[in-house]
Amino acid sequence: MMPEQYRTGRAYFMDFEFSVTRDTFIPRPETELLVEKVTETIRDTANVRSWRILDIGTGSGNIAISLTKYVENCTIIGLDISEDALRLARINAEACGVGNRVSFVRSDLTQGLSSGPIFDIIVSNPPYIALYDVAGLPDEVKYEPFSALYGGVDGLDYVRRIARNAKLLLKEGGYLFMEIGYDQSINVRRIFGEEGYRDVELFKDYASIDRIVRGTNG
Repeated sequence: MMPEQYRTGRAYFMDFEFSVTRDTFIPRPETELLVEKVTETIRDTANVRSWRILDIGTGSGNIAISLTKYVENCTIIGLDISEDALRLARINAEACGVGNRVSFVRSDLTQGLSSGPIFDIIVSNPPYIALYDVAGLPDEVKYEPFSALYGGVDGLDYVRRIARNAKLLLKEGGYLFMEIGYDQSINVRRIFGEEGYRDVELFKDYASIDRIVRGTNG
């Protein structure tokens, strides 16, 4: 059965309503934890006056827009390879009253950006479904764009690429946040370590599953 969000064209995330289409992944409650951990880190970090944040794979813009609403002193760029998704993200930003504070750029991960340490935080909810989990996906999930779900044979293709590319864009001491799959925490911690991130920390979701990873650059 088609998900209710696609039938109505509406999804709720954090405190906001977003337009969604089948061009975008439906925002999930688990991803709210990602936004919460980013905002907590910003609140607890006193030495940054204005935050530059990059959202990789922005989709409907739910992460970038929510952060823009919650963090007054920030500039956010959302990246996505899908022009249809970006069009929807811009509509959502205007509807939420932050169209002048967040920008959206078409890019395959970070290829549309010049390298350089310019961001304080990079955040992503990348595709992380592994091949062995595809067949068992609920029928309603199969309505969503496969490109927003499938992360390669082990589900970690995008995690590897983002962890590597983010090093070129994060300031010294900047943070990389990612949402990950239910069984990926050990491998993700290893990937972050191999790429040189320090103080790698995992945060559990409401089902006590390691769901969010944060690493510090440098």
